[in-house]
Amino acid sequence: MPINELPREFRPAGDDKSRELSRRSMLRMVAAVGGVIAASASLHALGGQSAAAATSQSATSDASSSEMNQFVDATRADSFTNLAGVRSEYAEVTTDFPLALPEETTFPSEPTLQDTAPHTLWERGSGVADAFMIWLGLTIAAASQAHSNGQAQQSLQLLDELDEGYASPAREAVLEDAGRYFPAAISQARQGDFAGLLALAA
Repeated sequence: MPINELPREFRPAGDDKSRELSRRSMLRMVAAVGGVIAASASLHALGGQSAAAATSQSATSDASSSEMNQFVDATRADSFTNLAGVRSEYAEVTTDFPLALPEETTFPSEPTLQDTAPHTLWERGSGVADAFMIWLGLTIAAASQAHSNGQAQQSLQLLDELDEGYASPAREAVLEDAGRYFPAAISQARQGDFAGLLALAA
């Protein structure tokens, strides 16, 4: 998060929900995820290789574990960086992202985060968190679209991937959810109601 945002210990009492979803609040994917979803099918800045690697089911469990560990480790540095550092983090993690992207989607070439003021400093791990939020938005959108298209099995498979991603160390490293809002929304989506899930992606 930008260093000039109010630190957690100084937030007003009763601010539990914003504290639980602090990473998500930081990233504010309302416009950014929408733009990524609209453009994702035509984005091939990584030559399609990252998407193919992310969706491949042939990777060994050792490789997957290694990628997940690298993802988590990238969020734990207790210091700050500039936007160039954020972009470097993002580029590195999206090359070997530990969670599968939906078919015909890939990461944009740059993170959605931008400096809000000159010389803004960002918490290290912000580029990694941004990548996770993009994955989340793309996967939710794909599951909802498949449901709207009558592709029930594909929609359920994508919801399964959301469940797996939520349970992963990757999500725990970048997104707090003590109220377990995401599991509740995924459960509702399995019954055909995507409103709550789409609201969380915004």
